[in-house]
Amino acid sequence: MEVPRNDTTRIELQDPLVLVLARWILASVGIVANSIVIFVFVYNKSYKKSLSLKFLLHQTVVDLIGSLIFFITRSIGISGGSSFCKLKYIFMYLSVTSTYNFVMVTIERYIAVVHPLLYRKKPLGGKITYLSLFSTHVCGLLLTGFMLIKANIEPDTKVCKLGETNTAAILLVIPMWLMPLCILIYCYVRMVLKLHKTRRINHNPQTVSTQPTVSRGIQRVKSDLLATLFIIAFVNIFTMTPGCVFFIYFIMSHGVIHIFREVSMLLLDLNLTINPFIYCMAYEDFQRGLRKIRQDILKKRK
Repeated sequence: MEVPRNDTTRIELQDPLVLVLARWILASVGIVANSIVIFVFVYNKSYKKSLSLKFLLHQTVVDLIGSLIFFITRSIGISGGSSFCKLKYIFMYLSVTSTYNFVMVTIERYIAVVHPLLYRKKPLGGKITYLSLFSTHVCGLLLTGFMLIKANIEPDTKVCKLGETNTAAILLVIPMWLMPLCILIYCYVRMVLKLHKTRRINHNPQTVSTQPTVSRGIQRVKSDLLATLFIIAFVNIFTMTPGCVFFIYFIMSHGVIHIFREVSMLLLDLNLTINPFIYCMAYEDFQRGLRKIRQDILKKRK
């Protein structure tokens, strides 16, 4: 989480060239890569296949907007007044929304894998889909809304600040980082155990006939999608943790290390940028979608 400095005098820091280049590269790649993913999902209508893919499309849109805001506020160096100051914290809102969107994807896959009968009896669609998507934005606003309200430019220092931040704000680390972390770990451990148990049953001739329903339910779950979500979960935890550590340090010490803040923000933007590459490497359905687009383009040329 980004929190501006608490010092009373403005300190001009010249960012290293490598940091400036990293911002440009990450933001630009995030905009291009997420745009391509959206095009592939919409062109092939992949998002209509399951609720998980609707969530992934929604997350890609959120990540694209987040990358655009990161590019505007940190890469090209535009500065402004109060509105621009609040724009920086919209990035935090989008980052939290993206995290909770992935938590919802994980819960949906958890129900499909661990409770397949319940998943088939009560299909998640229609109003439930829209409510689930909307709930991710509600979580983002509840956890970062105070930043959008309190963020302002100090008249004397011309620095974007949140005003006075008390120690109670450290409790935000629980819903912003610890809670999603616990949900992800619990769901993926349970899914791994369930899939391992199912494989043992499927390889045992004496028990295959006694568990046909469970086997069919597990087989419906696309293994490549699940593997993709595993990788995304690991990246999400890796990129979100430094920002939360930074926030705790800021609250406890009432200060900030400039380079630590910038690295934590780069990792947050990396979280918004890297998912398209995970899809390309691990998700076969996305790879098929790319091949279909290429084939359609070649046909039109002929």
